[in-house]
Order: sequence, then C-alpha cells, then structure tokens
Amino acid sequence: MSSSAFNHYKYFLSKVYSWTLGDKADLFQKNAAWLMQNGITEGKLLDLGAGFGSHAIPAAELGLAVTAIDFSSELLNELKKFDPSSKVKTVESDFITFLRHHSENYDYVLCLGDTLTDLASLEMLNDLFQSLVDQVSENGRLHLSWRDYQTIPFMDSERFYIIKQDEKSIMTCVLEDENAKMITATDVLHTKIGNEFKVSGHSYQKLKLTPELVSDLLIKADFDVIKTKVQGRIVELVASKN
Repeated sequence: MSSSAFNHYKYFLSKVYSWTLGDKADLFQKNAAWLMQNGITEGKLLDLGAGFGSHAIPAAELGLAVTAIDFSSELLNELKKFDPSSKVKTVESDFITFLRHHSENYDYVLCLGDTLTDLASLEMLNDLFQSLVDQVSENGRLHLSWRDYQTIPFMDSERFYIIKQDEKSIMTCVLEDENAKMITATDVLHTKIGNEFKVSGHSYQKLKLTPELVSDLLIKADFDVIKTKVQGRIVELVASKN
C-alpha cells in the first residue's frame, strides 16, 4: 500500500468504511452468492485487502480455509467481531511484505473492491503479481476488481459521486486528475449533530489502471487472463496460472 492510502484508512476511512457498505447480513449473503456463482466453494482462499471480512467471512462459512490480509488493524478487529468462532485467519500486513515472507499455495486469491488502485506504483503492482504467481495452486484462480480512472475521462460533475447516505450522514468523493499515472480522491463526510452538520474529510492518491495494463502485467507474471468484464468504470478480471 502507498503511505497515502495507509494514512487515509488509519485517520479517516477505517472509522466509517463498514457503514459505507450498508447492512452486513445482506452484504454477507450477497457475497456468499457471488462466491458460489464463481465456483468458490471449497479449498484454500487468500483475501488481499479483506477489510472487515465482507468476502472472507462468507467464504469461511461455506467451508473454505480463509486467510485474510489487511494493513488496517481497525478493520481486522471489526472482522473478528463478525467472526466469533475465528474461522478466518487474519494477518495485519501489506500485500508485498506478506507474500515475500510467506509461501503457501491457494486455490483462490481475491483482491476486490478498489484495493489495487491503492498501491503506490505500477512497479509495486508488478511485484504483487510476480509474488502471487508462485502461491496460486495449479488450476487455481485470481479474482480482481477495481475502478478504472483512466479509460473514461472525468468530466465536470462526473468527478463527484455519493458513496453512502442515511438520515444522519452523507459521504461523497471528489476525484481530481493528478498526472498520467495517479488521481487524487477526497472523501468528505457530512454528519448531522443537532441542527448543524459537521464536515470532515481526507485525501489520498490512487493508481490509474486500465484492463489492458493489468492484463499485460498479469501475462508478464505468467498468468493467463481468462475473463474480463467491464461495467462503466468497474472492471472484474479472472486469471489462472499459465
């Protein structure tokens, strides 16, 4: 992870991240269905950027042996509250450090949400894939998803979007081009206290990653890209070891 992303989660996002994803029972049920639809029902699973366990916990409930990696101690502590039987093994670490000091084969590796874009550079992304290829078992699969900030230009109001809102709070994000490789994302939270709103926020940088760029790096690392789905800015990609 970049220091920018680390600080964003530590000082701002980890405190509200769970809230932004809504009802947990519904979320766990939805993600359990996604796992089953993708044939992820048995074996060993590594969840990179697991957060509070939105995929890790349903996977463990399905019977998979799950290892959840995240650099946020706050989010991993929340995961443990949702997992009182300790079915999920949790590790507080950034991805590269974990993979460099750990050797184990996994049937499935997940890196979902917008986690990939939190890496500091394309070189770090390349290191991630090079480190992962030896830990994906034969016939195993790598499932990735991220938001494409490059292919479709941001125009006017498209730079602003609502992340989550309820009767007391509203959280928005503002996106600004930084350079050819990065954007700056600013999360802004308005919280109603009495008759007034308190405003807080924090900015961090995110990588611009296109489907073509990620595919090229995966192929370079000896993965075989077997599926790519693009819906608006959201990219989902599945790869296996070549």
